[in-house]
Amino acid sequence: MFKYSAALVFPGPAQPQAGQQQQVGQEHEQQQEQEQEDEEQQQAGQQQPQEHEQQQEQVGHNQQRQQLEQQKHEQQQKQADQQQQLKQQQQQQQPTTAGHRVPVDLNSVLLRGTVLRNTEWVIALIVLTGPDTKVMLNSKSTPSKRSKVERQMNPMVFINLAILAFMCIFNGIGTRIAESYFYERDSYWTVGSDLPDDNPRINGLVGFANALVTYQNIVPISLYISIEFVRTLQAYFIWADDELQLDGRRTLARAWNLSDDLGQIQYIFSDKTGTLTQNLMQFKKCTIGGIIYQGSPARGAEDEGTEKWEEMHESDSPPKGAASSGTQLEPPFTDTRLLEDLLKGESELLQKFWTCLGLCHTVLAHEDDNGSVQYKAQSPDEAALVQAAADVGFVFRGRDKNDPCTACTGIADKYELLEVNEFTSLRKRMSVVVQKLKDQRPIPDELYLFVKGADNVIFERLAPGQEALRAQIDGQLETFAAEGLRTLTLAYRKLDRAQLEAWSLKYAHALSQLGDARERLIEAVQDELENGLILLGATAIEDKLQDGVPEAISDLKRAGIKVWVATGDKLETAVAIAKSCQLIGSDMNLIVVRGNAYGQKASAYQQIRKALIDFFDGQELVDDLKHLPPDYERRPSLHSAHRRPSMAESMADDLASLVGQDNGKRAGGTAWASPKQKSEIVKLVKDGVQALTLAIGDGANDVSMIQTAHIGVGVLGEEGMQAVNASDYSIGQFKLIAKLLFVHGHWSYHRNAKMICHFFYQQIIGIVPLFLFQFSCAYSTTTLFEYTYVLLYNVAWTLLPAIGMGIFDQDISEKVLKQVPELYSVGREGKLFGVRKFIIYMIEGTYQGAIIYAILAFTYSSNSVRRDGWDPSMDEFSSVVIVSTILACNLFIALGQLNWNWWAFGCVSFGPVTIVLYTAVYSAVKPDENWTTVYGNNKFIWPAPCFGLHSYSRLSHHSCPGIS
Repeated sequence: MFKYSAALVFPGPAQPQAGQQQQVGQEHEQQQEQEQEDEEQQQAGQQQPQEHEQQQEQVGHNQQRQQLEQQKHEQQQKQADQQQQLKQQQQQQQPTTAGHRVPVDLNSVLLRGTVLRNTEWVIALIVLTGPDTKVMLNSKSTPSKRSKVERQMNPMVFINLAILAFMCIFNGIGTRIAESYFYERDSYWTVGSDLPDDNPRINGLVGFANALVTYQNIVPISLYISIEFVRTLQAYFIWADDELQLDGRRTLARAWNLSDDLGQIQYIFSDKTGTLTQNLMQFKKCTIGGIIYQGSPARGAEDEGTEKWEEMHESDSPPKGAASSGTQLEPPFTDTRLLEDLLKGESELLQKFWTCLGLCHTVLAHEDDNGSVQYKAQSPDEAALVQAAADVGFVFRGRDKNDPCTACTGIADKYELLEVNEFTSLRKRMSVVVQKLKDQRPIPDELYLFVKGADNVIFERLAPGQEALRAQIDGQLETFAAEGLRTLTLAYRKLDRAQLEAWSLKYAHALSQLGDARERLIEAVQDELENGLILLGATAIEDKLQDGVPEAISDLKRAGIKVWVATGDKLETAVAIAKSCQLIGSDMNLIVVRGNAYGQKASAYQQIRKALIDFFDGQELVDDLKHLPPDYERRPSLHSAHRRPSMAESMADDLASLVGQDNGKRAGGTAWASPKQKSEIVKLVKDGVQALTLAIGDGANDVSMIQTAHIGVGVLGEEGMQAVNASDYSIGQFKLIAKLLFVHGHWSYHRNAKMICHFFYQQIIGIVPLFLFQFSCAYSTTTLFEYTYVLLYNVAWTLLPAIGMGIFDQDISEKVLKQVPELYSVGREGKLFGVRKFIIYMIEGTYQGAIIYAILAFTYSSNSVRRDGWDPSMDEFSSVVIVSTILACNLFIALGQLNWNWWAFGCVSFGPVTIVLYTAVYSAVKPDENWTTVYGNNKFIWPAPCFGLHSYSRLSHHSCPGIS
């Protein structure tokens, strides 16, 4: 038994109408009355006199038989006609009968989690369950990402493994040679080597295996656990930062293993709408037939426009709720000339323009108790457009059984919605087919196709003869875009019923197809209808910048981070926004690479070549590009609206050469970019330039870009939670990215880099004495330290100081980091971590471990180290070496700690205190069943003059500047 997850929806069986049921009942009553009359005639015939019966008996029987047969035939014929009539009526009312192909689209599918409303029941067929449902297919987790520090750390671990292999091989060979040499000479320490279980030939392998156990601590296994713990606390610090909180929403680290990457970002790719801007759309201007109408007029014009607005609505006496789509009294978009033209009612373009805005959308309308209409839209753009139409007087009142209703200048008009071609990021347009109604009947000449979309998409689908109007509106659109306004172009087309029916058959055929060809066929059929359009005009919507965006981008540029804006708006809009948010400064050269069709001379390839020569020392790069195939210049540009999927790869080397030129002030942007193109731009820089990238966005269109970048940041905005759910970090506004990178990113990178380096240091300093001791024991892999010291080395003695550094250390205060963004270059250039730093710390640990062992070995080899005159034992010597090593390791980490508090002091002090206490207690245990080799060391280690001398020399050594 299982629960259904998706279903195809079919309408319920049609019920007979009341008139049909009454007609069938009347026919049945007439049939019964006829039968009753026949019976009465039979009874009357039996009451005739006997003489008549005898004379006409034969004739009566024949007539009666004929009448009965005729009545029976008529009754059968009536029943057959009734059944045929009912069958035809049921076929007309029930379109999903056998033999008919019904196209199935998303409107016929109940997805998992769907709530059934405005419908009492459905007949459903289960088609998809479990992992095949859309919600499960789309519920894949965010791609696994690894930080740059982690990727750099793994080769270092392999280097340690190589060192481990070298020491083990060295010990194995040394053991084999030493045993063979001394065995032949009957050395005293080879006593017992002639036993049957001893084989000198394989003792080299045994020595190799023993060395693996002896030197195993050189591989920092605990490092991976420690760094995950530290990163978890760093994520908590980000969440607990009150300055990163906005309207009760805290910054959340969804990926805890990327905190150090926040301090090394080189490129930031940002969406525009909702990320840099407020995503609160306000209708500012429009052009209709080449005439510009704009809101927010001068004060006097505003009063005059308001009076004419009220005059228009009072004269028409619109129904309640049709004059306003909100609660405000004055419309936010008023223009005196527009109101005058609407009052005259002379311009058909005006009527069609605002009707298109009122009908071409997917907005839901709700009328409240006071008659005001409230709109709910999938995007703020659609809500602003429908609201503007309502402010002018074309109020969308809602849908009633797929019939959108508007009130145009106070007169309620009804339209029947026939088809909807929805907006997609690839189509960049949407269209509706509507039929105007009068008294619930279609008006023959009022069948329209309304389209809205990007100007480049609409312009190429216009009917001939509109070149002058197109050029005029195109220039006006550039002016709107230069002001930072979002533009949209509107057009329409008049249809006839036969044309629409023929197209509907093709569209239904395309919808009923299966496989990969379905989407291509649907797009081709939609494109066939959306041609030969008549240009109406264009709209301009303002989306203001968020607070603090210019300041944040300015700080990011000061930090040396290159900021790119990836938007689907026009090029001019992208440039205007870039200037308003200080992304493009007056001292910067603006390079525009425009997309062109195949075969044109000014290809994107040539534009890149010219930019490399004009602005950079790019002649060598251009010379290299000359070896490309001749047809390379005919490839489309990355910014073209009709690009091919393989284009980004073909242009990757050229664009990477362009963006790779670093003059310290680089900024960039893309216009008309689809979600896939945004992702490819990030991938181009990520792989081509080999730079650390961050992508930030707030909508579903930014998910691909966010997942492609090294770090994805989702903004909690008005477009849902898709970007946040796919991100590594979620913030409230763009301005918070500055502190996230400059403070938490810098600290995390500094802490993790130093912690990892100290981990490698503390491993090698503990292994070097063990390795040097092999020269004194004939490479027998005899361990120098008592095993409990080795066991607790990475658990108790040296773990907490490194973790404390990763949690609490600060090289620069928060105040200075925010005021001086240039300090971010330390992480951006990777100065604190890399192979060079790793080698330095390994050398530091190697020579310190060698010094500790050498000083103690030469000191304890004399006969004057103990006050009682006895020679020291090897266990006493080993205890001194391990205690000195642990004290030296903790002291070295303490000297590297830059920020001190009680927690940091406790972490650094824990190792030295516990090693001294442990040695004192453990060496005081009397040998019994739990026999130890360090018994009595507490009486000889601490009073020994050489131990105090060595401690003083070690402190003096660490006080001097080290090579790290």
